[in-house]
Amino acid sequence: MSDFSAPLPAVPKNLRAIGLLVAGIALFSIQDLILKLLSGDYPLSEAMVFCSLTATPLIWLLVQFDGGSKTLFTAGTRRMIGRGFIVFAPYSSIT
Repeated sequence: MSDFSAPLPAVPKNLRAIGLLVAGIALFSIQDLILKLLSGDYPLSEAMVFCSLTATPLIWLLVQFDGGSKTLFTAGTRRMIGRGFIVFAPYSSIT
């Protein structure tokens, strides 16, 4: 008989990272598909806002799963925010 009270073995960090990478690529592909389907009926800027608003709760869940909002802030937080604005700049010019 097996002992059901024994704790499950911890998943190694590299396997967890591989799983999260695969999930991220899958979500990115799904988001790309949705954006392409919407862009025929809606302006590109509206379709991108829709995809971003849909992705926000999913990202929040992933952050909570990975240790909470404290994991978002590091020594390079200012550089990451600056890079985000640089990436966002071309989208803001699309109208």
